[in-house]
Amino acid sequence: MGHEGLNNKKRNRNGDAKGSQDAAIYGPGKGRSWTTSLAIPGNIIDMNTSLESRSIVASQIARAISTFRIDEVIILSTSTSALDSTAASTDSATFLLRVLSYLETPPYMRDRLFQPGKSAIHPDLAHISTLPAESTALPHHASYADTLYREGVTLKAQEEGTYHRLVNCGLPNGILASIPDPIPKSTRVTVKLSSQTPSGDRTSIPAEVVAPSEPREEIGQYLGYETRTSPSLVSLFEDCPYEGGYDISILVSDSEGDDAGNISAANAKFQHILLAFGGAGNFEELTKNDPKLGSLDLDNFADLFDHTVNVAKGLPFANSGSLRVEELVLVGLAGLKPLLAEQYRS
Repeated sequence: MGHEGLNNKKRNRNGDAKGSQDAAIYGPGKGRSWTTSLAIPGNIIDMNTSLESRSIVASQIARAISTFRIDEVIILSTSTSALDSTAASTDSATFLLRVLSYLETPPYMRDRLFQPGKSAIHPDLAHISTLPAESTALPHHASYADTLYREGVTLKAQEEGTYHRLVNCGLPNGILASIPDPIPKSTRVTVKLSSQTPSGDRTSIPAEVVAPSEPREEIGQYLGYETRTSPSLVSLFEDCPYEGGYDISILVSDSEGDDAGNISAANAKFQHILLAFGGAGNFEELTKNDPKLGSLDLDNFADLFDHTVNVAKGLPFANSGSLRVEELVLVGLAGLKPLLAEQYRS
């Protein structure tokens, strides 16, 4: 296979049917083609002034994303910095994107991907990287124990002068995977092992590089989320990576909209669903100077979405607009669980 073909199989982000979920709903071995995307404004952490508090908010969001098996995360912002910059981010969106990407990455891969050549950790990660690995591990990191699909990072060539690469996939006892592809070092890849254990006295297991979506599509395994940014609400839809776009879009707030149960009953089937979290205040920066949005005949930005859900309805102590966005994400995903669970049953 040519190098161009290999590039299409690499992870460009910077699925766990065997977890503790109800097997009758999330049954292992059942693939899924449908996806769930989540969009949040990058300014949600602006009220947090310290690096520690910003990191805590980001980690709370990451855990909710992993717990509910979100496939794609979009950070909405009109201003983002280059991710390859070594300086501390001057905008909240880039900070949030970097921390979410770091947390999504399995701990055994983080040093090589985020500190190449044992370089200093990025200032945005200075707090989160000092925490014990077990405290920053996300639920989907535990899904690797008994599966042939794994996330890995490429190491050196298996033998000098050959194309075979060794891959660290987090296997026990220092066992590595071996792939017959000349992929550059320190590249994240999704691999399928030929077996659970090496044969004979070998210290590596033959494997093949596969598309990041294959574990989800073939056996329903969740191996994490992709991340991207979007400079406007209109481009959020225009830049959808899935063929045919999002067939259902829901704006999730704690101030306006229908009861989540009504949405679940009316939209039990979808292929690619988009959930955007936040209120008018969170989206003000994105809407006030958006020429594409201004050219549309809309009463307000919420009309871009098929539905608006108010997840505060029924909560005994939640006043309108009182939830922080990290709380809104967790409460909203829990409120929409019947809609997502119905997809697993189908």
